[in-house]
Amino acid sequence: MAWDFINQLKAIALPHASTHGSAGNDKVTPAAIGASATGHSHATADHAGTHGSAGSDPVSPAAIGAATSGHVHSQSVDPDALTIGEEVIPRQEVVSSTLVVTSQALRLTYFTCKKAQTTTKVRIVTGSTAAGATPTLCRIGLYLIDGAGAGTLVASIANDTALFNLANTGVVRNWLASYAMVVDQRYALGTLVVTTAATPTIAGIGLALAMDTENAQGPRLTGRLSTQTNLPASFTDASLVLTNNYQYGAVLP
Repeated sequence: MAWDFINQLKAIALPHASTHGSAGNDKVTPAAIGASATGHSHATADHAGTHGSAGSDPVSPAAIGAATSGHVHSQSVDPDALTIGEEVIPRQEVVSSTLVVTSQALRLTYFTCKKAQTTTKVRIVTGSTAAGATPTLCRIGLYLIDGAGAGTLVASIANDTALFNLANTGVVRNWLASYAMVVDQRYALGTLVVTTAATPTIAGIGLALAMDTENAQGPRLTGRLSTQTNLPASFTDASLVLTNNYQYGAVLP
C-alpha cells in the first residue's frame, strides 16, 4: 500500500510540459500566462514626434543640455583681457602715447564684442600732450557696425571740453544712456575733438603708414570720418578715409 502511494507521488512530480504545450491535451494559451502569440509584432512609438518642438509634449533644448537653434558662439576671451569691462585693443599692445587727434576728424577703432554686458561708461587714456585751451567739443561715441560696414551711434558721452586737460591719464566718462552689448557684434569706438587750439594726443598703436589700406580690408580695423562738428548719428563705410592708428579705449559696466 505504501509503495502505491509513493508511485502516485512520482507520477504527479513528473514533467508535464508536453501536456500543456501547444500540441498537448491540456494546452495553455499565450494569453493565459500573459504572453504574446509567436507571430506578434511590436508597434514603434513615435517619441520623436511627441517630444519634438511641434509635438504634444515638447522637450526644450535646456532640458537636455542643448542650445537653441539660433544661438551664437562667443569668441574666446583673452586671459589677459580686462576683468571688468572690455578693451577695444589689448592693453599690452599699446605702445604709443603720441597719436595725434586731428580737429573735426572722428577717429574710429573697430572691435568685436566678446562679453555680454550692459555698458554705462567708457575709459580712454590720454597721450603725452594735453589739449590746448579750450576745445569747442570733445566727445566719445560707440557705433554698432552692420554687415555693410555702416555705423549707427548707440552710446555717447556729453560734450566735455576738459576731457583732454591732463596728459598720460586714464579718463572715465558716463554714457548719456546705458547700452546692452551684443556678443559677436562688430562695434567701433570713436573720438572727436573740435578745436582751433592745439590738439591733444591719445594712447594707442601707431602702425606703419602703409598699413592704412590693409586696415580698411574686411573686417575693417580703423577708419576716420572728416569734417565733423559733432558725433554723427550714422555713417557709411564708403564715407571713411584711411588711417593706420588704433586708439585704446574700454567700454565699462
